[in-house]
Amino acid sequence: MPEITEYWLISAPGDKTCQQTWESLNKRTKDSDLSNNWKFHIPDLKVGTLDQLVGLSDDLGKLDTFAETVTRKLANYLGEVLEDQKDKLHENLVANGVELSAYLSHFQWDLAKYPIKQSLRGMADMISRQITQIETDLKSKASAYNSLKGSLQAMERKQTGSLLTRNLGDLVKKEDFVLDSEYLRTLMVVVAKPYLSDWWSRYESLNAVVVPRSSKLIFEDNENALVSVTLFEKATEEFKAKARENKFMVRDFVYDEKELDAGKTELTRLATDKRKQFGPLVRWLKVNFGESFIAWIHVKALRVFVESVLRYGLPVNFQGMLLQPKKKGSAKRLREVLNNHYAHLDQSAGDSSGGDIRSQSSVEVRNLRRLVASLKRNEIGMKRKIQCLEEALLQPSVDFSAHSDEIMENLSELFHPDLASIPSLFVELSSEDHHPNGHRLSKFRIALQTLMDLLEKQKEDYDCLQTQNAELQSTLNASLAREESFRIGHLETLEKLKQESQQKLEFLESTLEEEQFRRMRYHNDVEDMKGKIRVFCRIKPLFPPEITMKDKRFKISPLGLLKLNISDHEQEVKSFSFDRVFSPLDDQKTVYDDVRSLVQSTLDGYNVCIWAYGQTGSGKTHTMIGDQMNPGIAPRAFDQIFTYIKENSQKWDHSVSASMLEIYQDKLIDLFRNEPLPRAEILKDSQGYMVVPGACVKQISAADELSKLFEEGIRSQHKGRTKMNSVSSRSHLVLSVLIESKSKLSGAKLKGKLNLIDLAGSERARKTGATGSTLKEAAFINKSLFALGEVISSLAAGSAHIPYRNSKLTTLMQDSLGGNSKTLFFINVSSAACNLDETISSLMYGTRVKMVTNAPSKNELH
Repeated sequence: MPEITEYWLISAPGDKTCQQTWESLNKRTKDSDLSNNWKFHIPDLKVGTLDQLVGLSDDLGKLDTFAETVTRKLANYLGEVLEDQKDKLHENLVANGVELSAYLSHFQWDLAKYPIKQSLRGMADMISRQITQIETDLKSKASAYNSLKGSLQAMERKQTGSLLTRNLGDLVKKEDFVLDSEYLRTLMVVVAKPYLSDWWSRYESLNAVVVPRSSKLIFEDNENALVSVTLFEKATEEFKAKARENKFMVRDFVYDEKELDAGKTELTRLATDKRKQFGPLVRWLKVNFGESFIAWIHVKALRVFVESVLRYGLPVNFQGMLLQPKKKGSAKRLREVLNNHYAHLDQSAGDSSGGDIRSQSSVEVRNLRRLVASLKRNEIGMKRKIQCLEEALLQPSVDFSAHSDEIMENLSELFHPDLASIPSLFVELSSEDHHPNGHRLSKFRIALQTLMDLLEKQKEDYDCLQTQNAELQSTLNASLAREESFRIGHLETLEKLKQESQQKLEFLESTLEEEQFRRMRYHNDVEDMKGKIRVFCRIKPLFPPEITMKDKRFKISPLGLLKLNISDHEQEVKSFSFDRVFSPLDDQKTVYDDVRSLVQSTLDGYNVCIWAYGQTGSGKTHTMIGDQMNPGIAPRAFDQIFTYIKENSQKWDHSVSASMLEIYQDKLIDLFRNEPLPRAEILKDSQGYMVVPGACVKQISAADELSKLFEEGIRSQHKGRTKMNSVSSRSHLVLSVLIESKSKLSGAKLKGKLNLIDLAGSERARKTGATGSTLKEAAFINKSLFALGEVISSLAAGSAHIPYRNSKLTTLMQDSLGGNSKTLFFINVSSAACNLDETISSLMYGTRVKMVTNAPSKNELH
């Protein structure tokens, strides 16, 4: 509340008339030019009893302070709300439509609000309720407005400031992010300007799965730059830690258009709501400040009236006056003038030996009346508190210390040592020689003595209650200690049971997962015994050219159930069941662990055939061959075969040979010689094997030797470039590894054959952009794959005639399709939305293959 001019509100007893009192004061202060003076008109109010006046005197002092506090709160908060318009605060602080100084200098009692027919207590209570209601409303309105204002300021701060803390929503665009990908994520990184060159040179090396050349500059200010980077989701936390080590700060920001739009809408809404609330709030504060100020001045008037009656006695005869010191330095001089002018009102200023004994005793009687009234109030209060203590003692869970301290404090006030002198004072005053009303004072003394005896008895009762309190407190403490001990023991037992249950749950979950995979393996073994072709599905992860095309969500269960959402709104789902489904996160080792048993079957004398099927660019060659860092099935099978041979060399003699062919435009080419076969015949020998006369068969003695021959053959294979694959196989690759074993103990002979087939991918010319010779190659590839599909459909349907001779591929692999071979098909699919049709086609192809039954048998030679 802004400071206003200092005013003094005083009262003086009337001389003959109140006008004479006013003129006397006015003359003394005006002659010295010390103050401006106004009459302060206070009406004739209901006086009531002496006890009521004494009690009201204290209460009005508290109400005065309360009213002033609320009035200042209203003024201060109005200044806060006006913000940039604080210069208009003074003109908004008015009472009854006039300035505060004018209201004070022309004060008139508001008879409409505060009727003088009411008692003084009634008017005080009315003003108290009015100010309390204003304070309550102020708290409510201030809380709502401050909350709105705080939210708005917080959002405004987020729109500006350092890139380390500000909202990034208005700096980034949708095109800056890789969205709707299950495996990739775009991060926003804040880089200090001095370290920006370090970022461009280092960011790809912070983690192995960062997408190359994916970082770009989004925004920069005077201190920092905001850059983006794309990487695999699973490496996010590791990348953040590495970035912090290099003084790059990764912001936790997720691009969500709905959330960003909602934030902008919320900012606009908050600003609008603040403007809407501003006007009504200012008007409310202005009106209620005036009401509170008026109530405060009326409290001042009540205090002047009550104190004047207590001071000057009845009948009511005093003059209220409002003084405004003219200068700061004049206040001290004005106080001296007033003290001298009214020195006769101060008893301590007179001569006690020469004063009028009647006047002196009347003052003492008034003081004693005040004391008795105070003792009566204290007695009533003490009775209430002792009653509360008695009730509390009956409750077993009450803390008695607070009650006992409070009552002891009150008792110490009641039994103050100065009270002992009161009876003797009454004896002295009641003497006929000292006072004509001695008999009245004698009765007064007897009543006071009775009251003090009663208080003494109450003190004894309190001492007894305090003793009982101590005993009960001791009993309560012991009970609480026992209860706490029991509670701690119970909690420890529960915590132990919780830990044991958690361990059992983890064990059961682990066991369940193991049993699920064991069940799957047993199921595959049973299917092998039935001759069923095993079908695995492998999902290729998205790479940069496919990232912006959205990926279709696959849902995979541990038991080989695959669900594919084929609608943009996830309303249509197709389900497929395979023997195993590998997610994009499964590595080459995980895949080979499920193939290992089939390779072992080759060493046990069975024919085994492993196919890789799928559209071009779906990861067939990666699955079958891999690369130096992540070898595929073929290199791992070579290692397994020769590791087994070495470990069992004491029991078995082994002979390993291999041939490698490609089927290019329906022609057979020997990749070990890198030349077409002169005779393109495919025959079946006496043991049921499909053989190619004239094909080069090399004897192999070590895994490295076989790997080297295999790599040389791959380099000779026909390859080309299309829009979907920079290195596209233009032919079908068939590697055959023949293993002959002889037992050193029994002389038994076994013969196993492992065929590894990397099929060329099915193609659509409009996607691959194939023309000329590339288009011709695609036609032969699709024709041979179509022939393979016809064979599989015929086998699945149980047809009497199987069209193996429709292509070189199906003729060569006749012993692996419906023959005596253990066969595994890998269905490789892409998760990109642009390949949805081919993905569904491949999955349906795999479903048909799963229905084909072979008749695997061990090849024992005699």
